[in-house]
Amino acid sequence: MNKTIYTLFRMVLLTVFLSVAIITPSLAQQSGSMMLSKNFSGTITRTSAEISLTSNAECDQTKSFVPDGSKLITTSFSMSADNNGVGTFRGTAQIVTPTGRAIFQGSLRGTVGINTRCGANRTCQLPWHLEGLFESVSSSVERILVRSASDLKIVPMMLNFSADLNPQTASPLPIFQGRLDGLVPSLPASIDRITLLTDKTGYTAGDAMTALVINYSDETIQAFDKRAFCTILQFQVLDGNQWNDTAFCPFKAPSLPVNIAPGTKFEVPLQPTLSISALNAGIYRVALTFRFVIGNTPLNDSYTIYSSQFRLAPQQPSNLVIAKTERSVYLEGEQVVALITNDRPQPIWTTDLKSFCSIVNVQKLETNTWTNSAPCLLTIPSKQVRLAAREELIVKLPNETASPKLSAGTYRLEFAYWAADVSGNPIGNPITVYSSTFNIIAKE
Repeated sequence: MNKTIYTLFRMVLLTVFLSVAIITPSLAQQSGSMMLSKNFSGTITRTSAEISLTSNAECDQTKSFVPDGSKLITTSFSMSADNNGVGTFRGTAQIVTPTGRAIFQGSLRGTVGINTRCGANRTCQLPWHLEGLFESVSSSVERILVRSASDLKIVPMMLNFSADLNPQTASPLPIFQGRLDGLVPSLPASIDRITLLTDKTGYTAGDAMTALVINYSDETIQAFDKRAFCTILQFQVLDGNQWNDTAFCPFKAPSLPVNIAPGTKFEVPLQPTLSISALNAGIYRVALTFRFVIGNTPLNDSYTIYSSQFRLAPQQPSNLVIAKTERSVYLEGEQVVALITNDRPQPIWTTDLKSFCSIVNVQKLETNTWTNSAPCLLTIPSKQVRLAAREELIVKLPNETASPKLSAGTYRLEFAYWAADVSGNPIGNPITVYSSTFNIIAKE
């Protein structure tokens, strides 16, 4: 009897084991996870980490989208360890491909100097041995992908992190070697079908710049504005080996979502304004952080792609005097901002008491004739105004208190100036320059 019960018990256990063995691979496939197994080597200090990854050929399933040469880089990191090499570490980190695309983001935390495999023959302290976890942020855990008729639960990224100091390297910085192993969610194939380009491969300071986001995928993507130049893009400058964001939006209002539909090309002008300083010469790139929208539901996980880097060269002096407006179109009643630039190597002189009592005439096109607008009503003598060499003067038309405002129509600026002699005094006859036309449109 006991032998019969024992035999039946073994059969039940075997049946359960086989069921688990058969079901588990199916669940792993449905979970959307892949095995990541990387060897790494790189610098880890008390305040930063940057390590290069190479695939473990025997079990890594992620080489196609986490290729060799990808890096794990911390964006904030702190290692708190005593002189014996014992303590803790924590921070935020991301895995970035050689092309600069951030694939996975999460938290990195663990212990320093603790031998997790200590026993009778092994000490419990292993100086400067790092052991911990790199795991996705909490928002990724709750993401639900809705594709066709089925819901697919996306598992969180969970990677075991283990590193040891390499004492044989000659680098002045501490070099560590180790392993990164665990599960990551499969990336949507659509991520490789989102493209970010600039309209030129190089610019001169002051040039108009335009970026182009192309959504070749079959899904809507969503980004948020109030980033660089108040657009949906980040604008980054290369400072040594570090990419730093610049051209921040000055407005404090909440960011708003911007959707880019499948098959859409979305142009993004990148222009300095009075509240966003002009860019210095250097190496730049633009970045787009976005998420997919399935149906009407934005997914929690976000991805970042980068343009190719480009150079912004210093602007060469034109040796001209230039009159222009900040924009080509204004709303009726809106203040027009004029820019008068003396790009000559010598000073120039002009006079005030022109339109709105400023140094420029605002001329309106009426029946094919240019007519001065908003004449100055002051009856005092005009004054001379000096513009130094390479100086740019901002003229607001009208100023905050002046009236009337300019009505709808087509306009231009007229600016008259005198050259200066070797002593810096005005000489000769006045020279007149005109701006390009600009339009003022009526409010609806």
